[in-house]
Amino acid sequence: MEQFQFARGCLFGNFGAELSTHSEEIRDQVKAGLDLWAALVAAVLKEADAAGTLKSPLEHERLAGFIVNAWEGAALRAKVTRSREPLDDFFAMLDTFVT
Repeated sequence: MEQFQFARGCLFGNFGAELSTHSEEIRDQVKAGLDLWAALVAAVLKEADAAGTLKSPLEHERLAGFIVNAWEGAALRAKVTRSREPLDDFFAMLDTFVT
C-alpha cells in the first residue's frame, strides 16, 4: 500500500465498501471471498495451535474472522490516513496471538 501512496486498498474492502450496496451479485462474491480467506486463515491457526505456537484461547474460526475483519479495517484506515501506522498496529496485535 505504501508503494502506491496508500491510494489502493484491499480489493474485497474496496468492492465491499463501494459496490456492495448497488449489486447483490458483487456483495455475494465479496462475502464468498472474505469467507474463503477467513477459512484459510483458520486452517493456518489450527496448524499453529497444533504446533503449540497459538496463544489465543478463541476458536480458530472466530479468531480468523477477527483477523480478516481487523485487516480490512487497518487497510481502510491506512488508505484514509495515508499512513502505514494502522498496518503496523495490525501486525503488532497479530503478534500477540502467536509466538
